[in-house]
Amino acid sequence: MARVHLISGAAGSTALDGTCAAYYASIAQTDESRDGTVRHRLRPEVGDGTIEVT
Repeated sequence: MARVHLISGAAGSTALDGTCAAYYASIAQTDESRDGTVRHRLRPEVGDGTIEVT
Protein backbone atom coordinates (compact mmCIF):
# COMPACT_ATOMS: atom_id res chain seq x y z
CA MET A 1 0.00 0.00 0.00
CA ALA A 2 1.30 3.43 -0.94
CA ARG A 3 1.04 6.28 1.53
CA VAL A 4 -0.43 9.50 0.16
CA HIS A 5 -0.47 12.89 1.84
CA LEU A 6 -2.63 15.60 0.28
CA ILE A 7 -2.29 19.28 1.00
CA SER A 8 -4.79 21.64 -0.54
CA GLY A 9 -5.30 25.35 -0.39
CA ALA A 10 -5.39 28.56 -2.34
CA ALA A 11 -2.63 29.35 -4.80
CA GLY A 12 0.42 30.89 -3.19
CA SER A 13 2.24 34.07 -4.03
CA THR A 14 4.83 34.23 -6.79
CA ALA A 15 7.58 34.37 -4.15
CA LEU A 16 6.25 31.26 -2.39
CA ASP A 17 5.93 29.42 -5.71
CA GLY A 18 9.56 30.23 -6.48
CA THR A 19 10.74 29.08 -3.06
CA CYS A 20 8.85 25.78 -3.39
CA ALA A 21 10.18 25.20 -6.91
CA ALA A 22 13.76 25.75 -5.73
CA TYR A 23 13.25 23.36 -2.82
CA TYR A 24 11.73 20.66 -5.02
CA ALA A 25 14.58 21.05 -7.51
CA SER A 26 17.08 20.43 -4.71
CA ILE A 27 15.47 17.13 -3.64
CA ALA A 28 13.79 15.79 -6.77
CA GLN A 29 13.74 15.48 -10.56
CA THR A 30 10.84 17.32 -12.19
CA ASP A 31 8.53 15.85 -14.83
CA GLU A 32 5.75 18.00 -16.30
CA SER A 33 2.69 16.38 -17.84
CA ARG A 34 0.19 17.66 -20.35
CA ASP A 35 -2.63 17.75 -17.81
CA GLY A 36 -0.92 20.53 -15.83
CA THR A 37 0.41 18.29 -13.07
CA VAL A 38 4.08 18.60 -12.19
CA ARG A 39 5.61 15.46 -10.66
CA HIS A 40 8.77 15.71 -8.60
CA ARG A 41 10.38 12.24 -8.27
CA LEU A 42 12.54 12.20 -5.15
CA ARG A 43 16.25 11.65 -5.64
CA PRO A 44 17.42 8.28 -4.22
CA GLU A 45 19.54 9.93 -1.52
CA VAL A 46 16.45 11.80 -0.25
CA GLY A 47 13.95 8.95 -0.20
CA ASP A 48 11.43 7.07 -2.28
CA GLY A 49 8.34 8.83 -3.56
CA THR A 50 6.81 11.57 -5.62
CA ILE A 51 5.49 15.05 -4.92
CA GLU A 52 2.68 16.03 -7.30
CA VAL A 53 1.66 19.65 -7.76
CA THR A 54 -1.49 20.52 -9.73
